[in-house]
Amino acid sequence: MAAIEPNQYFYPPADLHITIIDLIAASSDFSLSTFEEEKYKNVVGQIISQVGPIHWRLAGIITSSGVLLVKGYYSAELSTLRNALRKELPLHDLLLKERYPTISGHVTVAQYTSPIQQADCFLKTLEKFKSINFGQFTSSSLDLVVRDWYNHNLRLISKLSLGS
Repeated sequence: MAAIEPNQYFYPPADLHITIIDLIAASSDFSLSTFEEEKYKNVVGQIISQVGPIHWRLAGIITSSGVLLVKGYYSAELSTLRNALRKELPLHDLLLKERYPTISGHVTVAQYTSPIQQADCFLKTLEKFKSINFGQFTSSSLDLVVRDWYNHNLRLISKLSLGS
């Protein structure tokens, strides 16, 4: 896809990720104190330790408004975890300010930064990849991070273990 549309922004492999939930939407004036980071680490860690590992299957590439995505299929633990975080964080006086409620489990692989130049070729290639199987894996831990919109300036707060 990058060979067909080299002017688009394709994420480097190190920046690929699946967002479980954006606790606080990205903004230029965002900051957390050391105390707040520690509180998030402890409370989120406690919540996710009560949810089992998440099983994933990645298959197919689709396009959406402004982005190219690898479709993710996941076990019920992901929804359980998101719902628990939404319920529990406010009870601990922790901010939960999602830009929008995250319901999917996908990997964004590209963002459209300019109009598609070779639309026919791009769409034909996309059609070939609509059901490509990228494989399966299980997440037994999750990273609690502070990041920018593009996931460039990633700062790990803690690696947290899911329950068994």
